[in-house]
Amino acid sequence: MMYYLHFVGMWIVVRSQAARQSLEKNITERGSLMQTLIVVYKDKDEMCVNQLRKLIETNDDRDGVITGVEDGSVQIVPWTEKVWLQNKEAGTIKSKVLLIGGIKGVEHLWPIVDIKYDKHGVRYGWAGSQAVLKVDEKALGSNDAYEDFLAELRSKASNAVANDKRKLGWNKKSVGKGIGAVLAPYVWPAFVASLIKDGFHDSRIVRQQMLLLGVSELYTNHLDQFMKG
Repeated sequence: MMYYLHFVGMWIVVRSQAARQSLEKNITERGSLMQTLIVVYKDKDEMCVNQLRKLIETNDDRDGVITGVEDGSVQIVPWTEKVWLQNKEAGTIKSKVLLIGGIKGVEHLWPIVDIKYDKHGVRYGWAGSQAVLKVDEKALGSNDAYEDFLAELRSKASNAVANDKRKLGWNKKSVGKGIGAVLAPYVWPAFVASLIKDGFHDSRIVRQQMLLLGVSELYTNHLDQFMKG
């Protein structure tokens, strides 16, 4: 069941009554002082949304120096792609929006985006009130590129995702297919299963790590500019 909440000229769709009540409480307690950032994501990228929320909700300003955005000035409203498309069609969205990954229709926005960051296959920027963040895992194909990327990521983030590491490396697909095709009849099935498992792990963790770098860079260097623009 979907629940609806009317706020600053738009209808916000949330997944549960508890989420609706939590959002209402935030609006009541901090409403006029806070800006809303709608973050649109696919289910596989929910970690990225949680990390950005953590950064925004951390009280990290010290002695008048603002880190990222001013403490208490921004609240995140997460939307799945489906919820985004429903609200977009209604045409009532007035808040700033961050689109993460391959959200439907975002390909038409990229040609006019002002790029703010483009490194290690991670790219983000914005056009008007819509910001976009995407990653290209192919950019980290070589081991050297991946190690350089990891060094930068770990200088900015310290958590389980940042501290993880891919297992098969640059030519994991060719190695996996070659060993599977040539040796499978003569080796333990567990070995082949291990290759497949590691391949899925690599695909998932590299994407998460790239998104983690993206939201860390966005929060630290450009989110305040975007929200105030």
